[in-house]
Formats: sequence, structure tokens, C-alpha cells
Amino acid sequence: MKVLELFKKILGLKQPVPDRPAPDKLLMEIIKDALTLNIESATGMNIEILVTGIKPEMFEKYLAGITAAYIASSYGCDEVPCSQFFMPFDSAHLLLEKMRQEHRDVPPDDDEALSLLMDRVEGNLFYMFLPGQSADGRPLRLKCQYHEADLQAVMWGISDCLIFQLEGGIFTAWMVVPVGLWDKLGDAIVDKDYQWRLRSIAVTEYAGTESSPDNEIATICITRPEEFLLGRFFLPGFLKLDEIVLSSAFKKISAGTDFPLAGSFRVSLDIKVGGAIYTLWYFFAGCTIDTFNELAGSFDSLFKPVLRDIVANIRSACPAISIAGIRYNISPVGEPVRDSVILHAELNINFNPLSTLVAVPSAFINLIALNTLGHEEIQLLRSTPHNRMLSIISVNRALFSKGISSFLNSYRGDDKNLPELLSCMPFYQFMELISDSDLKIVAQNFILSAFSSSYMQLFRIGVTDDSGSDGVVRRLYTVNSDWQRINRFLPRVIVEEALTTVHWTGAERFDELNRKTMTDLYSASDSGRLLLSARAKFILRNQFYDAMQDGCSVDLELLRSAGEPFESFEKMPYNIRQLSIAGVNDRDLSLLILWAEEKREALTPLLSRSRRRRIMEDVDLLRKQQVKGMITPCEFLRAIRAVQESLEKERGRGLTGSPHLSVKPHLPAVQKKP
Repeated sequence: MKVLELFKKILGLKQPVPDRPAPDKLLMEIIKDALTLNIESATGMNIEILVTGIKPEMFEKYLAGITAAYIASSYGCDEVPCSQFFMPFDSAHLLLEKMRQEHRDVPPDDDEALSLLMDRVEGNLFYMFLPGQSADGRPLRLKCQYHEADLQAVMWGISDCLIFQLEGGIFTAWMVVPVGLWDKLGDAIVDKDYQWRLRSIAVTEYAGTESSPDNEIATICITRPEEFLLGRFFLPGFLKLDEIVLSSAFKKISAGTDFPLAGSFRVSLDIKVGGAIYTLWYFFAGCTIDTFNELAGSFDSLFKPVLRDIVANIRSACPAISIAGIRYNISPVGEPVRDSVILHAELNINFNPLSTLVAVPSAFINLIALNTLGHEEIQLLRSTPHNRMLSIISVNRALFSKGISSFLNSYRGDDKNLPELLSCMPFYQFMELISDSDLKIVAQNFILSAFSSSYMQLFRIGVTDDSGSDGVVRRLYTVNSDWQRINRFLPRVIVEEALTTVHWTGAERFDELNRKTMTDLYSASDSGRLLLSARAKFILRNQFYDAMQDGCSVDLELLRSAGEPFESFEKMPYNIRQLSIAGVNDRDLSLLILWAEEKREALTPLLSRSRRRRIMEDVDLLRKQQVKGMITPCEFLRAIRAVQESLEKERGRGLTGSPHLSVKPHLPAVQKKP
């Protein structure tokens, strides 16, 4: 065979090019080989591992079917994990038994032993997902437990990730990797040298992680400030005083550094809990007490409400922390804070940004952790390098998991500061949750064509005010959000025109405009016309589309319990019923019959023979679509409203009849879990 190939080469005959493996397949093979080696090293078992990509819906079903699991998360330069390794409780304990049989150095304590097991099974695999794919240095690794109550928070956190199921023998686990990171690896792995480098990093027997000193400099950026709920222990997210609107967003966490030496003023804050006093330091960069007073009127009048807010937040989240007293002092010279964790925030006072640093002592972080985390999580955290930084991440994860329902509901139109009740997620809240790259796509490919320079209609509400002497006027209300963020991605001419021309929407139709905008945005994303990230699509579906469907389901149940629209329909004279049905299209009428087939006889006598036959054929077709889940509650509700509107129209022409029951076009939606 080799002689034949050599002969063909001499004659210049073209050789067939072997198929190049797909990048996904190459990466999955590395994961498979690494896990096979790691499990054999840890337990002595030679298991053939199968790596399969699964959908989030399937992963959610798996998680819902287990009571507990262990998670090992690896962090790069921000608070979103580069990879997460999930191992169910049962699988972990079966492997632990095998590991104890194979190795004599396994700690007798189960928590320590399970931590070691997670390290040995995942091995060095996580290094291939870290920035730079370097096996050197000391990565930020967090181990924690998963419980049933964490399901919503976990699914929200992995909304922009790929999920891989890892199976073999008694071993079951899942690996979760962000889509963008996986795609970058896929683009690079076609290079043979890069492929060898990744394999050499990942498929290496685990040799243990070197412990790192806790005073080492470390930094993590916060890319999702809305989810950093721990920050509310130190600065309010939003606070409205008489003439002051204050908001904050945390940008970064650092440890092992100190405050800048000059160009600011500092405030010490003593918090007394029991017999201990914890001192926090606030550093307002580039600002003196005089310039601060120019922004806020006076420091005292602003900082006292801030302290009341953060104390209330601490007591609400950690009732066991009994704050006995609190005292602050403006100081030109502060103490060294190198042993503290520094939270970097942007404090906005009447929309004027002010860079603010908050130094939180390790002892206070430990106090919060002891009153937030479970015993197992604390044990896992104690043996972790960089435990000051990871305590912050771990505590925030626990707070977010506990408050996930409130968090989700707060981004479904539940803004008590708005002058008008909204039936769905407002566009400005959607903006807050998505990344700059997604907002750029939405601004340039959706908002620009739909609104041009009138996009301020989505942020400014005109409220009727007839209290003045000049008659009815409009008082303009601008939403409390960083709506200016969208200006960075729009043409300068459009932004200038929007700022010089006052565009607004009346309160009576703001919800209608917002609902239409979000519906069109969802349709554009769902159809592929807008290429948004997996996370942005998840937010649109979970926070807008599913919540809208839940609201429609509530309305449908109200209508069904009241017997509508048939109760009102049957009270009308025959000619009005006939005229109203004639004004409804075939699809809406078919949907109404499908929704309430037991009431079919109230409608069919009003139809001609040919239309009745056509409608019933449509009903049979729609029934098949309903079984497949292709018809939503909102479609049924829209059909019912079409019948109600037609009936109202005919009755309003001066014909007699009793008023019929109708529901409001929007009701508070029953919130659905992600």
C-alpha cells in the first residue's frame, strides 16, 4: 500500500484529503480523555466516558430530579465562571468509596474528602477554559453545594452556556462552558500546535493545587452588576430622596491593594454587632467634601438615609446579624486597607457619576458568610486559596439564589416608581440586563429603524396633571435607569435630535407601546433576524414572553370562570350576535371554539353552511397544533378579545343589550420559573 502511495506521489497524482474533525468533536475528545485519565487515577476504575451536548431544558430536568450536587467553578477575570463542573451527590459518594479503597491519604472528614475528589476528577481540565489557557499561577476556584432551591438561580446563571453531559459506569456529571468561550476555543483548535497545547494542559494527571497566600493581589470584574446583591449591604441600588436620586452599580472586586493616596476624602463606618466592632472605609475618588456637598446638598443629609437603607438590607437578608449600633466619621487620613476586600462602585447622584471604593474587612465578610452559607459550603471555602475573594462570590451566589424570585419579578414590569402599571417587562429593564454587544445590535438593527430619533418615547412618560391654573398639562416622567447607555451605539445626529426634541408617550398608551416594542423585539430575535447572544434570548423568553403567556393564562381563567364571552353573547339579540360573528375572522373564531368546545352550539347556528364547514376544518387543524404546543395562551386571549370587540362594536351602534364582562388588556402576570 505504501509503495502504491509513493508511486502516485511520484507521478503527481492527487491524494485524497482526509476529513478534518469538527472543532466541537476535538474539544469533546479532550474532555473525554482528561476525565478518563482522572477517574482512573482517583479511583482505579477504567471507565469509558461518553461526552454529549444537551439542551438547557434537559439539564433543568436532570437537576430537578436530584436533591443535591457538588459544583466546582473556575473564574478568570470576571465574576462569571469560565467553567462549572456539576457532580450529583450519589455519583460523588460512589466515587468517594472507590477513591478511599484506592488511596490511603484520603481525609477521614467527608467534606474534605469530597473536595479532594472534585479536584482529582476534574483535574486540570478547567485550565483549558481559563484566559490564556495557562496551567501556571493560582486560579480562583470555588466549590459549593447545589440544592433544589437553587434551580432557578442556576438556570439563570448558565443561560449563555453550553452544557455537556459526562457519563460512564457509576460516573455522571455535567460540564458547563460559556458559548463565547467555547466558540473561541473552536476557532483556535483547528491549528495542530494549539490543539496539542490544549491537550497537554487538560489531559495531565492532577498533582494538587498549590495553596496561595491570602494577601496576594487579585481582581475580578463584575459584568452583571444587577446580580451583585451583596453590594446592597454597602450601597443602595436605588434611593429616591426629596430632591436627590441616588443609584449605584458595582464594577470590580479587588484584594491585596490599598486606597489611592490622595485626591479624595474618606469616611470610616463602624458597625457594632454583639460585642464586636467592624470598621468599613468609604473612599470617594476625585472628590472633596465641598464638591460632594455641591452634588448632594450636604454629606450628612445623604449618607444617613444611605446607612438606613444598607442596615435594612443586612437585617432583611441576615436576620441573625443583630446590628446594635452604627457610626461614621469623615476623615482626611484613613487606615491601611490592604487586608480588606475593596469593592469598586459607580455612585450616581442625580445621574452624576462618582467613583466610590468600599473597603470591607475580612472579619465582616466572614460574619456575613457564617450567617448566609451552609456548613458544607463554609468547610469547602476554608480550604480554598483566595478565600477572601471567593467568600464574596460565594456569599453573593447564596444571596442571589435566595432572592431569585424577587429578582426575576423586579424585571417583569414591577417598577413601583412608574406612574403607570405595566403588563410586561419594559424595554429599559431589558437594556439593564444585556451586555454592550447585545445592546449595540438592538440599537442599530432594531431601535434605529423602528423609532429613529423618537426612541425617547420608551423612556419618557407624559402624565396628565390638571392641578395647575392653566388647565390640563403633561408632566414628563423619565424612567430611573441608565437609558443614556443606548446613546453610545446610535449615530450622533440621531442622539442630538433626540435630546433637543422632546419625545414622550402618554401614560395611557405607554404600556401598549412598550408591549408592542418588546413583542416585535422577541419576534425578531426568535426568527433569527436579530443575532443576539444566548443570554439575551433567554432573558427575552423568560422575562418577557413566558411572563406574558402566564398573564394571558390568568386572564383566560377569569373569563372561563365568568362564562365569558358567551354569557354576554347569549344576552344579545340574534341579529347582533350574527353581525358580531360576521366581523370576526375565521382563525379567531376557530380558536374561540377550540378553547370552549362545550359552547360550540352557541356559535355554529350563526354561521353559514360553507363557513361552518371551513371553521370546523380549521378547528381540527388547530387542535393538532395545540397538542404540539404550537398555540399559546395569548393567541386564545387575542381571539376572545376580537369577539368581544366585535360584539361591543355592534352593541355600540345603538342596538339594545346589556353590557358584557370584559377583562382589562393587562393583568399582573403569574410569574414563571426559568
